[in-house]
This record gives sequence, structure tokens and C-alpha cells, in this order.
Amino acid sequence: MNMKMNIIIFFFNLFFIINKCLAHKYQNIMENTNNHLKIKRDSASGECKYINEFIGNEESADCCNYAGIVCENGHITKMDLNSKKITGRIPPEIGNLTYLVKLFLNNNKLTGLIPPEIGHLINLDEFFIDNNQLTGSIPPEIGNLTNLKFLGLDDNLFEGSIPSSIGNLIQLEYLNLGNNKLTGPVPSEIGKLTNLSMLALYRNQLIGSIPFEIFNLINLIQLNFGDNKLTGSIPPEIEKLTKLESLDLSNNQITGSIPSSIGNLIQLEYLNLSNNQLTGSLPSEIGNLSNLKEINLSNNQLTGSLPSEIGNLSNLKKFNYSNQAENINKSNNNNKSDDNSQFDDNSQSSNSNQSNNTIISVLITVIAIILSS
Repeated sequence: MNMKMNIIIFFFNLFFIINKCLAHKYQNIMENTNNHLKIKRDSASGECKYINEFIGNEESADCCNYAGIVCENGHITKMDLNSKKITGRIPPEIGNLTYLVKLFLNNNKLTGLIPPEIGHLINLDEFFIDNNQLTGSIPPEIGNLTNLKFLGLDDNLFEGSIPSSIGNLIQLEYLNLGNNKLTGPVPSEIGKLTNLSMLALYRNQLIGSIPFEIFNLINLIQLNFGDNKLTGSIPPEIEKLTKLESLDLSNNQITGSIPSSIGNLIQLEYLNLSNNQLTGSLPSEIGNLSNLKEINLSNNQLTGSLPSEIGNLSNLKKFNYSNQAENINKSNNNNKSDDNSQFDDNSQSSNSNQSNNTIISVLITVIAIILSS
């Protein structure tokens, strides 16, 4: 009995000693962790002085506690201030946050200029500042951000030309400068951004023709140059953009015919060439675009009959061909109902108008039958 009791006491004491040792070790680990975190946070707080006023913090506050700000290894690496109702100007001191990787200032009420010091943030890979009230020009220093993959400056009030230094951003996959007041031509240097999958310059005041270098962007999925003052023709080299799913060149002053090479864009789902000065007939090769869901060719000067190959577009949901300045030619023979793909709006008599209405009705019916088959 005494031996059993001694064994029990021995194991009890052993358990007590082990438990005490483990508790002491755990306490040391926690103290070391807390000291490490304190050093890390104190170090990050050294960078907070550059942005505390901007985000509405007290001068001495630790911004690492602010929602949307991430600190790592003693530095601010991410600022997600999307939709924080921030007003005022972007402080030039933001250029001191050289460890920043992601900067989101979109959907606020920011005014003033993008400070040129933004060019110091060479580690940025995402920069979104869209939907503010920023003015002035896009600083050329933005070309220093060579690690950028996503850049959104749309929906502001930027003026002046697009800096040629933007061609330095060869890692870019997404570039949106739409809905500003940018002027001048589309810089040919954009053609160097061969990783782009989305390029949007819509709703500006850009002039000149589409640079041929654009057709080096063979990874483009979306291209939107709509609502500018672009001139010239659609080059046949557009056939190189074989990954395009959306092409919008509407509301410009583009002339010439629609190139037959457009039929090589077999991934295309959305095509908008409306409100230009395009002439000639619709190429039959458009029937190759079997993925097309929407076509808008309205308000041009197209002539000729609709190609029968349109019947191949089994996925087509919307087709707008209305209000051509020079309307589709009518057949010369008197039996107008035999030419279901041609109509003319220039008739002067009421009988002629009635005939036109009949032809248009038949045309719509035939197209509907073809598309539904």
C-alpha cells in the first residue's frame, strides 16, 4: 500500500513540475510575442504621421488600427479607403509610404491634383482613385510605378494629354482613364502594354486616329474608345485582337468602311460602332462572329443590303441598324416585296411611304425567322 501511495505521489509531483515549466515557457513566449508586436506597431506608427490627418486620425494615433489599413513588418503595405467619405487633397507625404503595395482611394470626394510624389510608390501593384473630383493632368511620374497591374483613374476631371510615360507600365493588365476631360491623341506608347486585358479611354475629348500600336495588345478582352473625337478609319489590323469580347468605338468621327478582317474576332460578344461616319456595306464576314450578342451600327452612312450571313448569329439578342444617313439601297425593280433586305426612306409620296413600311415589316419578320431557326 505504501509503495502504491509513493508512486502516486511521485507522479503527482512530476506532473506539477512539468506543468509549472510549461506555464513559465508559455509566459516567456507571450512576452516575446507582445514585445515583437509592440516594436512592429511602433515602427509602423512612424509612417502613420504622413496620413493621419488625411484619414481624420489624431496626429499621434496608430493608423494600423484604422479599418482598411494593413501594416506588415513595420510598414504600411495596404490602404483600402474605398468609400470612406474622405474629402480634401491627397497629401504629397503619401509618397513616403514606399512599401505600399495596394492603394484604393476610389469613391470618395477628393479634390485637387495627384501629387507627383505618387511616383515614389514603386512597389504599388494596384492603384484605384476613380470616382472622385480630382483635377489637373495625370502626372508623368506615374510612369515610375513599373510594378502596377491595375490602374483606375476614371470618373474624375483630369485634363490635358495622356502622358507617354504610361508606356513604362509594362505589367499593366487593367487601365481605365474613362470619363475625364483628357485631350490630345491616344499615345502610341500604350501599344507597349502587351499584358493589358482591359483598356478604357471612353468619354474624353481625344482626337486623331487609332494608333496602329494598339493592335499589338493581343491580350485585350475589352477595348472602349467610345465618346471621343477620334477620326480616321478602322484599320484591318484589328484582326490581331482575337481575344476581344467587347469593342466600343461609338460616338466618334470614324470614317471609311468596316473592314472584313473584323470577322476574325471570333470571341466578340458586344460590338458598338454607332454614331460615326462609316460608309460602305456591312461585310459578310460579320457572320463569323457566332458569339455576338449585341450589335449597334446605328447612325452611320452604311449602304447595301444586309448580308445573309447575319443568320449565322444564333446568340444575337440586339441588332440596331437604324438611322443610316444614306439608307440601304432599294432594288430598282417595281416588285419591292421581292427584296426583303433593302429599303429606302427618301420616297416623297404617301404610296411610297406605305410601300417602305411594308418592306421594313417584311425585313424585320424575315430576320426574326432567321435568328430563331
